[in-house]
Amino acid sequence: LDELYTSIEYPEFGMYSVVLPNPDLKPEESINVEIGVNGDYKSLFSDSDRFVFHANVFRDRVKNLINAGATGDMDFTDDGDMILYYSIDNVGKALKTGFEASADYYPGNADFHLSYGYLHAEDKNTGEKIPGLTPMQATLRAGYTYKPWNVNGWYRMRLFKGGKSNLETAWNSGEYKQLGGFATHTLGLTWKPQIKDWADFTLTFSVDNITNKKFRYLNGGYGVGRSYRAWLSATF
Repeated sequence: LDELYTSIEYPEFGMYSVVLPNPDLKPEESINVEIGVNGDYKSLFSDSDRFVFHANVFRDRVKNLINAGATGDMDFTDDGDMILYYSIDNVGKALKTGFEASADYYPGNADFHLSYGYLHAEDKNTGEKIPGLTPMQATLRAGYTYKPWNVNGWYRMRLFKGGKSNLETAWNSGEYKQLGGFATHTLGLTWKPQIKDWADFTLTFSVDNITNKKFRYLNGGYGVGRSYRAWLSATF
């Protein structure tokens, strides 16, 4: 998503960010190898349950890897707010290796979902780890469906491991700050009304980051504040 940003505003911090265009940006080229296994079991622990899992390992060789980072330039608005500048650049050749797994369990009206991802990315020219990429992420989601109304209430926790950010300790130092990990918590409600012989709708409302926690991603982006989301999808 960094490739799509044009500007980012953080009024709570008195800060604004501008992503500069790069007319010489080259597309990424990659050779990917992925090996995985899937499983789908019914009546595993009881007569009415279902267990589904996916797991895979991958190895990606990337040429002209695209990465976004701060340029070190800084301005100030007339009100004294800070303006930071970011650029999007190709960082040469990279090797990404990792592991992904997910599991879903449905014991009757309840549902449980767990996912985990590990990523290691290094610059093939220098052998150094590429900064700004989250090395490990995990998500836990649990819900319960009231079947007469087909309404599912759910809770989700997302865990992000800290590590080497793409923020330099000093401009052009080549040394990068270490940022800590964090977790976010979400409560949601999903309703799936079915209109026979016409469409299946899914309406979801959620409250994200219910603890109002402030955090920072390894790519330099800020996360702050509780947010409310609603979305609707339909299958005809």
